[in-house]
Amino acid sequence: MAVICCKSSGQNRESCVLLIRVVERQTGQTRRTLSRELNRLHLVTLQGPAGSVTQTTTPTDVQHAIYTACETAPPPPITALSPP
Repeated sequence: MAVICCKSSGQNRESCVLLIRVVERQTGQTRRTLSRELNRLHLVTLQGPAGSVTQTTTPTDVQHAIYTACETAPPPPITALSPP
């Protein structure tokens, strides 16, 4: 649940719209607010002589509240480690 966006068509779009509606109901926030807040999470890859690490920025209190209201965990802080 990182980006709330429906660009697909047909049944996938209907499922996406339904999911957005469920999240709106769970959090009491609008799609626009949810999208703005969740789009502030970033996946960053840092590279150096010791290798690379891919990590997610730390969720804000508002973002953490959205994940908690939806009974789901925020993304892990580190998603990948690669040696040089």
